[in-house]
Amino acid sequence: MTIGSPNLNDSTARLEKILNNALKRTEKMVEDIIPKVVNRPLGSEKMSPDDQLRDYLSIKDDTLMLTDRLQQMMTQEGAERGREMWADWILDSEKLLNA
Repeated sequence: MTIGSPNLNDSTARLEKILNNALKRTEKMVEDIIPKVVNRPLGSEKMSPDDQLRDYLSIKDDTLMLTDRLQQMMTQEGAERGREMWADWILDSEKLLNA
């Protein structure tokens, strides 16, 4: 995406170049950085501990469902990050279960 006519040589074009550079950095952050540091999709609401435990209890003894959850997380977050999130989800849920 390009804003305006940044190839011109006036003050507005200089401002457009600045805006385009900021836009490129923002797009890079959204694509490269945010997926590596967020623990849930942007705009989503964090699950309450009770809801998380209920969710975990509903599938913890079902290998197929656990594998499906892993696949979902890997699809959404990428293989490595998805595996990390899945393992964290299990560990956190087990802590809630044993609390």
